[in-house]
Amino acid sequence: MEPGLSVPALWFRRQLGIGCSTVEAEGYDTEALWQTDEASGVTRVNVGHGYLTEPEGAPTYTAATEESPNIVVVMNESFSDLTTYLEGYETNVDPMPYVRSLVQRGDVVSGTCAVSSDMGTGTANSEFEFLTGNSMAYFKGNTPYVQFVDAETPSLASQLSGRGYEARALHAYERAGYNRVKVYDRFGFDSYKGIEDFDVDIDYARGYPTDESDYRQLIKDFEENRGGNPQFVFNITMQNHGGYYASDYEWPERVREVAPENSYDESVIAYESSVRMADDALRTLISYFETVEEPTVVLFFGDHEPRLSNEFYANWFTDENNLDLETTAQLHKTPFFIWGNYDLNTEVLQKGSTVSLNYLSSVLLQVAGVQLSPYQEYLSDLRMEHPVITARYFTDAFGAKIGTAPSVFTDSIKQYQWLQYNSVFDRHNRIPGFYS
Repeated sequence: MEPGLSVPALWFRRQLGIGCSTVEAEGYDTEALWQTDEASGVTRVNVGHGYLTEPEGAPTYTAATEESPNIVVVMNESFSDLTTYLEGYETNVDPMPYVRSLVQRGDVVSGTCAVSSDMGTGTANSEFEFLTGNSMAYFKGNTPYVQFVDAETPSLASQLSGRGYEARALHAYERAGYNRVKVYDRFGFDSYKGIEDFDVDIDYARGYPTDESDYRQLIKDFEENRGGNPQFVFNITMQNHGGYYASDYEWPERVREVAPENSYDESVIAYESSVRMADDALRTLISYFETVEEPTVVLFFGDHEPRLSNEFYANWFTDENNLDLETTAQLHKTPFFIWGNYDLNTEVLQKGSTVSLNYLSSVLLQVAGVQLSPYQEYLSDLRMEHPVITARYFTDAFGAKIGTAPSVFTDSIKQYQWLQYNSVFDRHNRIPGFYS
């Protein structure tokens, strides 16, 4: 689209060779969305109550200093607390005692992530929502990493790198998956390591690198980069990945279901025993950061729910394609917490709140005391009106759950849709200084 082109209704269509993906941005109009004042160079963005960007050429952020906190994000594969939504479900031992102890602390911000990704799949889409602030509500049926991120795209990595952070991505599996090598470069990461690049001892559980091995590499890299620029680390684990079989692995602690049935379901044993290992590894990671002198904040969250056996889920539902919104929401949530080795802004979020992944990076920066971009300020305001926006449902300010049919979209959600189109697709007319 040429600069300044105004269209009352715009449809984006991209031929993928295996089909055609369509993303709608009804009512999108660049001339109405934003204007730059020629005299001052300030851009006004006409969504919500209105947002201003810095004059062209002026620094958008205060440059990072030695007081700026290191930011470590762990997106833990399939990490979930099944007891929070499967009524009557119990195990012989608690699979996550350390996480439970953390989330109850007054100096830790914790709650629930509402996720768009399906049970057992969609890791890259969870990444996309967290790193960009965009929502899979507008990319349904697609994988943006594979289909749409084909050029420089604003993200948390480019934002932090732009103000002086060293931005690194780390994934305990094959680095090429989901087009990550290209995507992370286009997102603005300074470096990316996959499992092929690990230079620590690697242990495996069910064929997947353990969280302990993953954190071993994370800590080694963190140590090697101390004393320079503040660090932003985005880490994706692999240990809890699906393919839950238990008979051929010696779990340090074997966790199984005892209610509502006294079961030896292999998928439950493999999953919950892996969660227990993940919980122990996380204790080691936080213990390390407790010894770090530089201010450091750690965000931990699960990317999506696990996919266990049909027999296990039959105690609660039989047809997951015919569920009410409440049940759907319960099957698309994971826990999160934000911990720091300094005093965090814990009043940003009420303990136990539900936050969809598109908002979580903005919440993280607020809690950490790091300056938001104008887009993140917009998202923080939007969260007050719609605390959850996912591909499954959204909520109003009172918590009522609403389906995602376009006919029920509020003006605020439509405006959010325009901004996502502007950020991801309309690069020639991307709002200057708004996302970065």
